[in-house]
Amino acid sequence: MKKLIYIGLLLLLLSCTGTGKPETKAKYEPEDGRCLVFIGQDMEAIGGVPGKTGYIDYFGTPAGITLYTNIRPGDHSYGYTYQGLDGLTSNANWGAGNCFADRQLASPLLSHCDVAIGLELVNHEKRVARGEHDDYILRLARWTDSIAPAGYSCASGMSSTDTPGTTTTR
Repeated sequence: MKKLIYIGLLLLLLSCTGTGKPETKAKYEPEDGRCLVFIGQDMEAIGGVPGKTGYIDYFGTPAGITLYTNIRPGDHSYGYTYQGLDGLTSNANWGAGNCFADRQLASPLLSHCDVAIGLELVNHEKRVARGEHDDYILRLARWTDSIAPAGYSCASGMSSTDTPGTTTTR
């Protein structure tokens, strides 16, 4: 019985010792005690572009920004008719403020931010699931390629006949 206790204590001590190797953090993992802050809404709320004063102008540039677009072609909101992928390559305002991702990402204050995309599919979920909006998904993937750092890709080699959920790289 004493041997089992000694073996147990030895195993416990060995499990508590470090390997001597430094802790490896994930690519975007912040330092201990820190967090990555993403901000988002419309151009006026975020700021950082000429003529738009928002969070960035008061608190500094965050780790990332959230940009908004949609796949709801033909729908209407506050007098606006959705085209699909609104707010990416041109200004759009469907009732929640101006959105223009390319303009925001061209800003020196925002060009190095990570990007999260808020994608609205309201009333088009089934059409997306049936593949009726695959062309919009491919266009969105190509747009993300246009803003991605070198070596990253979503759309390279994809077509509307590819298997959903698969990715390819350059």
